[in-house]
Amino acid sequence: MPCLQRAKEKIKDKAAVDHLRLLEESLGSVFAPYPHSLAVEFPRLTSTEIDVANFIVQGKRTKEIADVLNVTPKAIEVHRNNLRRKFGLTNQKTGLRTHLLALR
Repeated sequence: MPCLQRAKEKIKDKAAVDHLRLLEESLGSVFAPYPHSLAVEFPRLTSTEIDVANFIVQGKRTKEIADVLNVTPKAIEVHRNNLRRKFGLTNQKTGLRTHLLALR
């Protein structure tokens, strides 16, 4: 993490700094217990769905998640819909992010 911080301070390109910030957040989430607890509580979730859920909890938008995972926004929408279905949120007023935050 200190190396990432130094790199962010030295790089002038805004896009590169944004990518480093996303990398830093992603690395932080790797060591957080939340994704692991999701995998334990909901064994039917795929690893990509767990990643997407973690980004949703961080407040990332579909396009941002797609950029980080190097997939299309449509693919992220499919994962979001699968998460809603697996959590029983289809046709519910509860938002996916709200539900995921309540699971923490």
